Amino acid sequence: MIVKGRNVSTATAALAYRIYGHCAPGWGHTYADVAEALGVSPQRVQIVAVVIGWNGRFTAVSDGGGRYAGILLN
Repeated sequence: MIVKGRNVSTATAALAYRIYGHCAPGWGHTYADVAEALGVSPQRVQIVAVVIGWNGRFTAVSDGGGRYAGILLN
């Protein structure tokens, strides 16, 4: 399967789709946050992010959802 011009396995493409669904539109999560939400290891999320080219969209430290506080309270 080809994703963003890269030939990847079906399992990698499926996890990439799940990661995108969880992160979009507000990227900036940690690998661990996404992994916990999707029930996979942080290493697997990181590997997929690197393969797809999304590694720059993740942060090293979680903000605890603070960026969405205004959205959730309104």
